[in-house]
Amino acid sequence: MPGKTGTGSVVTEIAGALAGLFFPARCRICDHILDGISRVPVCEACWNRITPFPGGALCRICGLPGPAGLSAYECQLCIQQPPYFSMARSLGEYGGVLRELLHLLKYDGMDPIGRRLGERLAETSDASVEQCEALVAVPLDSARQRARGYNQAERIARAVARRMKLPLLPASALRRVRPTTTQIGLSRQERRDNMKDAFAANRVLVDGRRVLLIDDVMTTGATLDSCARALRAAGARDVLALTVARTPQFEVL
Repeated sequence: MPGKTGTGSVVTEIAGALAGLFFPARCRICDHILDGISRVPVCEACWNRITPFPGGALCRICGLPGPAGLSAYECQLCIQQPPYFSMARSLGEYGGVLRELLHLLKYDGMDPIGRRLGERLAETSDASVEQCEALVAVPLDSARQRARGYNQAERIARAVARRMKLPLLPASALRRVRPTTTQIGLSRQERRDNMKDAFAANRVLVDGRRVLLIDDVMTTGATLDSCARALRAAGARDVLALTVARTPQFEVL
């Protein structure tokens, strides 16, 4: 019945407008009333409160903030156990507003936040990142993806790829080949052991390419390192990584 469908749609729109009038949307972080209608229920003031890493040197490889006064350095962790990725950088510290945004994306189903975070992440790219030829998202554990309905890293990667005008490789390019336990509460070495040989890459899709790996949070880098190892084993010429957030030093999330 086309007529009824059209009428129902109009009624729904009117009801939504009235609800917005009498029950205005509020920012999910600071609770301030939002201006206008947005699919992302976070105000601009909160988006502008994302805390970048403080000025100073970052580890040339993993991006860990270093001691004040240095222009460039390599952290002891990268010297002792060089990762399979050649460089990793992040939008900002895991904490404050950035932590709240990621929790809304991962645990509250606020899928559109991934697009906005991805756009901001793309803005952190430098000349090295811009030389990448394709993007791939860190795969989510299958049970978690079924429960969540999507992979937050893929949502972020999709926006980064659009902004950087690079192809986003399909999920088959990098996949989990064995289950892993949650990383929460694990030590650095336990995280490395947990992620060892957990991924496999598709040689047809990555061979000879400089790949940009995307994830939401970097803590010890164990997940990124395991992914990069799989990509390199499948012939990737180089692997770089971007994450929305990272802990400035290893701590249990």
